[in-house]
Amino acid sequence: MMKYIILIGFLLFGKISAQNVGIGTSNPENVLHVDAKKNNPQIPSTDASYYYDDVVINENGFLGIGTKNPVTRVDVRSKGDNNAIAVGNTSQTAANAGSGAVRYNGTNLEYSDGTTWIVLPVVTPNAFVLAGKVSSQSVNDNTTSTVVNWSENKDLTESFNPATGIFSANKDGRYLVTFNFEFQTATLGTNAYVEAIITSNRTNNNIQTFKCVSSYPGSSNSNISASGACTAIFNLKQNDTVNVQVKNVTGGNKIIASDPAKTTLTIFGI
Repeated sequence: MMKYIILIGFLLFGKISAQNVGIGTSNPENVLHVDAKKNNPQIPSTDASYYYDDVVINENGFLGIGTKNPVTRVDVRSKGDNNAIAVGNTSQTAANAGSGAVRYNGTNLEYSDGTTWIVLPVVTPNAFVLAGKVSSQSVNDNTTSTVVNWSENKDLTESFNPATGIFSANKDGRYLVTFNFEFQTATLGTNAYVEAIITSNRTNNNIQTFKCVSSYPGSSNSNISASGACTAIFNLKQNDTVNVQVKNVTGGNKIIASDPAKTTLTIFGI
């Protein structure tokens, strides 16, 4: 009785052609060919877009998902980048699952070497931030101000917030930070000075704040572009933060130049 049910099922839902079995297609191009959207052409095509919804098994026993020409034991293809292969968990021992098995334990991907489940290593990319100042910012006299509203040119790990000027470490490690700034040309008061400051929120096993001073000793000076520069290395844990500040002691309010070549910030994970 069962063999009659199977036969009826193929007659209703599939097509057997030249020893190939097709489901959703009258022209199966592999030993088993499922056309989920039923959109394959009557004549086999080299246009891969027809087959992104297909599942096939070829004469080598290769499984193809999204391709009619699998070239590995399991071959998954897609026309978009919003796709993933899901891996579930298992309570099997590594020996029972067998060498080469993969599982997701809820935190990490693991593979079996036939004896032990081993966590797959993950390489987190190093941060790289390059930003410049394209908007002016006023700094009051005898005041320290955080530099905000940057224009971001590079941020490989999306770790920098240009609006707030705060960088968040994407992983544990050391970070090289270089900060340069320049005020608009103005008169400086007697014995004026400015500071370029780089600071982090980590106090443990780390130098939290670096200050680099540029001084302008003597009587008042006219038409001076006071500027500063500082470079520092921080030892940070993941999610620790870094930002940069300017201290203005020049006898009057000053404006940070809106020039990305003069006020810059670079951050490297090293």
